[in-house]
Amino acid sequence: MSQFGSARAAIFRGTERAFDIVEQPVHDPAPERLLLRTELTGICGTDVHLYETGQPEPMALGHEIAGTIVAIGDGLATDFTGRPIVIGDLIVPHPGTPNGAYGFRTNPAQGPPFLTGGFGQYLSLAHGGTSFFKVEAPPGVAVLLEPLSIGVHAVERSRIELGDTVVVQGTGAIGLLTIYVAKQAGAGTVIAVGGPKGRLAAATALGADTVIDIAEIPDAAARVDRVRSLTPNGMGADIVYECAGVKSAIVEGIE
Repeated sequence: MSQFGSARAAIFRGTERAFDIVEQPVHDPAPERLLLRTELTGICGTDVHLYETGQPEPMALGHEIAGTIVAIGDGLATDFTGRPIVIGDLIVPHPGTPNGAYGFRTNPAQGPPFLTGGFGQYLSLAHGGTSFFKVEAPPGVAVLLEPLSIGVHAVERSRIELGDTVVVQGTGAIGLLTIYVAKQAGAGTVIAVGGPKGRLAAATALGADTVIDIAEIPDAAARVDRVRSLTPNGMGADIVYECAGVKSAIVEGIE
């Protein structure tokens, strides 16, 4: 055991849809591995999905993480971009990490490294399976970088052009961040479809030019008509980002 002793972690007991708060030993990092003190961890829709569907084995959840380096294994000197790292740096694991490296590990109590999810006081991070980068932003901002990357990826894939009319369906975390990225990428008009009103206010603050409240316009066909009325010659949007996670939104978006 290392100088850090032990730490608590929330381990998902998948077959019973419950969490156990367990005390686990904290080991010094092996070569090419980091030990992080978890500062903040977001709750992703994937975490919720795993909770709702259950899992056959215990799992260490939590993959939207901002953590401070407290120990560095031999042979590891830089982050993913080549910037030198030192103890005390705040880092964010890089999106695109293969499942199993962190945040989705099953049987976390079978052997070191024990702390493999963000819902714990420490995180053992393997560089071989995980890219990461250090950030200067405060933890409350840094923890949003993983979900922000989804919006960045969507906008890059859509090949948005300057002045495009964009619709974002859904005003949860992913939808709101996609609104921001689309506007920064040059969208001329961004229309947000979602709710409730607090999130629609956030959508406006992040760049939406018009918001459509699904509580006020519950009919999908009426929402399509409303979007068309806001676009040149009633042609509809150039790009639609489906961020609601609802099957019916796909058909509505195509319309």
